[in-house]
Amino acid sequence: MKVLLAAIALASVGCRLAAAPVTPRVVVLGFDGVDAGIVEQMLAAGQLPNLAALKARGGYTPLLPTVPAQTPVSWATFSTGLDPGGHEIFDFLKRDPADLVPTFAVAEETTAPVLFGRANGFVLAGAALLIFLAAGAVAARWARRRVVLAVFAALGLGAAGSVFAGVRAWLPSERPAVRNNRLGKTFWSEEGARPATVIRMPVTFPPESFPEGRLLSGLGVPDLSGRIGKPAYYTSDPFFTPREGNDFSIELVRLESNTGRQVTKIAGPPGKPFGREGTIDCALALTVSPARDRLTIEAGAEKRDLAPGEWSDWVSLTFRVNPIISVHGYARFRLQSVSPEIGLYLSPIQFDPARLPPGFALSSPSGFARELLERFGRYKTMGWAIDTWSIQSGTLPEDAFLQDVAWTAAQERRMLAALLRERRRLLVHYFEFPD
Repeated sequence: MKVLLAAIALASVGCRLAAAPVTPRVVVLGFDGVDAGIVEQMLAAGQLPNLAALKARGGYTPLLPTVPAQTPVSWATFSTGLDPGGHEIFDFLKRDPADLVPTFAVAEETTAPVLFGRANGFVLAGAALLIFLAAGAVAARWARRRVVLAVFAALGLGAAGSVFAGVRAWLPSERPAVRNNRLGKTFWSEEGARPATVIRMPVTFPPESFPEGRLLSGLGVPDLSGRIGKPAYYTSDPFFTPREGNDFSIELVRLESNTGRQVTKIAGPPGKPFGREGTIDCALALTVSPARDRLTIEAGAEKRDLAPGEWSDWVSLTFRVNPIISVHGYARFRLQSVSPEIGLYLSPIQFDPARLPPGFALSSPSGFARELLERFGRYKTMGWAIDTWSIQSGTLPEDAFLQDVAWTAAQERRMLAALLRERRRLLVHYFEFPD
């Protein structure tokens, strides 16, 4: 059973050598899936000295869990002060009353117009024509010859026709959008809490703006495939079968050979918004070394060379939809084996905060996610940051799973340490990995 633990430290420290007022601060550290009984055992054993110091300075009490005691339900209550009947998040899943098909309860997919929607072709073609007519009018006046305007008008009509055809072929009238199903006002948006910084709190996607606030969304942010997280596993083993029938949560790619060079693909975003079947893919080439002790990975424009047991750094991936639209992300590879069979893991693909699709935001303000990227390097942007599907399916061994957990937690600790030094009135930082 899931039980929340939140350590709340109120700090008003500082030297009062001058008369300048000291702004009180509140720091909230949220740890998902932490059982109060286990915490108390570890406190008694001296294994949590920092938490013990906080406990000694203030109050300490276990929190009563929500019913049901699940991540989205509990944190929605924590954020708003409402019970599930108030914020209307009752589970990870909910059923559509029309057909009783389970869907993700935290948020649901909708659509939003791209630019001018169905009128894109007419508006952009008209804009192209007006540009040529304006340029022609200026040129005709300068040259004092009306024929110049006629030439520009003809060119403008041609350009408008090309723009209209290109827009109809390549620019969709709608794009996927997301609606947060949580109701209620969050405590960090209250006037007395500002300025506030909120990092990875669940059920905050799409991010809501609030005065003097910065928020990086948590649970609810999908990976680039549109899922809560979907890793991939490439193998030449014809007998490999995911454990627990978990072929829905991972992308299993069968390789034709365990030697030489072969070309396959990385499945990217769904093609439906762009009028295409299946997924938008990126080329992937794999080359086994002659000694069968290494694997060279060519993903898009990037190249990595790995030995068994090695992780790559983040690899940039570009999924080209058409000549004017591309979707950008990044992911990490881990080579499990080369011999006797290839086993290659690819993490869920994260949205790149530096190159997000139009209308898609990871943070509020929208540039905050990119600011974190520039300050700390690449980080996991999807809301469910820990890849639990791969260890369940047998595509990621336990030691590699724990390496990924350690990397994820270390990156978030780096962010926390820097954000603490900013001394804003409220800092809320959520950690998923204990769960």
